[in-house]
Amino acid sequence: MHEDDGKNDIENLIDKKIKFDAIFAVNDPVAIGALVVVKNKGLRVPQDVAIVGFSNNPITEYVTPSLTTVEQPAYEMGKLSASILISLIKGETIQSESNIISLPSKLIVREST
Repeated sequence: MHEDDGKNDIENLIDKKIKFDAIFAVNDPVAIGALVVVKNKGLRVPQDVAIVGFSNNPITEYVTPSLTTVEQPAYEMGKLSASILISLIKGETIQSESNIISLPSKLIVREST
């Protein structure tokens, strides 16, 4: 979940000579760690390897190349989670057709893809 995880995983792929042309990381810090290794190994982003992160961390705009990311509605997720938790603590019944709640996300395309 950290930059070092992205670095280590991509170094392992490159060392094992596993070919890849894209990375979709679990979050932006992992994607940035991968980006550092890819560039240090002489690969071009996005020409040789496209990289996408997840969460839209503000730093994604400032790395070079800027990182394409999926924006998750973190504030809304927290607000909804807290509301459900408070309702459960009060003993209220949660009315829903399923246990799945979907919130919209958004792909923010930048220079890394």
